[in-house]
Amino acid sequence: MKTKSLRECLNYIQTKLVSPKDKQTDYGSRYKYRHIEDIFMAVKPLLKETGCVINASDSVENIGDRYYIKSVVSISKGDDSISSVGIARETESKKGMDDAQLSGSCSSYSRKYAICGLLAIDSNPDIDGMNHEEPKYTITEDQKARYQELLHNDAFKGKHREYNNRWRELTTKEQGENALEKMQQKINLFNLQLNGDDEHLSRITKEVV
Repeated sequence: MKTKSLRECLNYIQTKLVSPKDKQTDYGSRYKYRHIEDIFMAVKPLLKETGCVINASDSVENIGDRYYIKSVVSISKGDDSISSVGIARETESKKGMDDAQLSGSCSSYSRKYAICGLLAIDSNPDIDGMNHEEPKYTITEDQKARYQELLHNDAFKGKHREYNNRWRELTTKEQGENALEKMQQKINLFNLQLNGDDEHLSRITKEVV
């Protein structure tokens, strides 16, 4: 495939790519969705096979009295490039989120719309979940503070963006507590690896997902 044109490679990627909606919300037991990270992970082997490269960039546009995040996702090979655009509007406020989190969440949606258009992926939520109300945001200020404290541990060095994206998807206190517990487990594992404690390392590795 590396000798094929960009359009031939894009057609190949579109027909071979599999990125199922395997994430499930707490509301509407049959409402499933996918993260943009899931799409990128699924397409990477095909990019390697075809020799193509995908890039994503964001810009902020002011239309009337509202701000929009405009994302451009491009696939390129050599001097050729094909792009797709996604646009998402920033909400004025959302309970439990600061301005940076709102922008980050909006960027994730905008990029997902763009890459779904580029790779011919259905970006609509499952119809079975459309009539369910969004759950109330119940993550506490204490949980957010604990999250920031854990995030700055060396165990998560270079992974802040990945974990911030995951954290922004959480809505309930129970989800937050579960995430914090897993982060603490990863820190424990990291510390054991540093100290060379093989006995405890073998035991705790089985507990960390």
